[in-house]
Amino acid sequence: MFKQVIYFFLVVILAIIQVSLFSQFTFLQKSLNLIVVFITLITLFENYRKAIITSLILGLVLDLYSGFSFGIITSALLLPVVICYILIQKFFARKSVLALTIITVINTFVYNITIFLLSSITYWLGWNNFHVMTDINYFTDIFKQAIFNTLALVTIYIIVKFLDKKLRLKFLISGNAKL
Repeated sequence: MFKQVIYFFLVVILAIIQVSLFSQFTFLQKSLNLIVVFITLITLFENYRKAIITSLILGLVLDLYSGFSFGIITSALLLPVVICYILIQKFFARKSVLALTIITVINTFVYNITIFLLSSITYWLGWNNFHVMTDINYFTDIFKQAIFNTLALVTIYIIVKFLDKKLRLKFLISGNAKL
């Protein structure tokens, strides 16, 4: 239970960092989405249930800070988790760098397109006065975000793999030394 409470607070802190710190830097705000990176990591390397719960928590926290109708960010985070899970089950049994890259790019596009579509629908229905304005910069920002999200995720993946090998080797050597 204690681990779950700590995990909950870490997820909320991640959302606050994304909203408060990244909003101060225009470059970071438009080019790196820690939430999509984190959701992709959880979906790839943890179980599906944990990814759904994490995206619900993050979505609800981010919906509180959002100018969109309530639930748009939550929906935009749940859809990539479901798509990522389906892709892992059907196509990417091995978690290679290529699979990680493809899934991250897909998740970034799905997240941004879902926000665009849902905000446009709520705007057209008159439920909200705010929607995403599309122009060439919007689409270049999505491409930039896909690239930076992929770079961040691949970097994290390589570091974890490297540290995992080093730690296993160290524990194996120290385990043999005790014999």
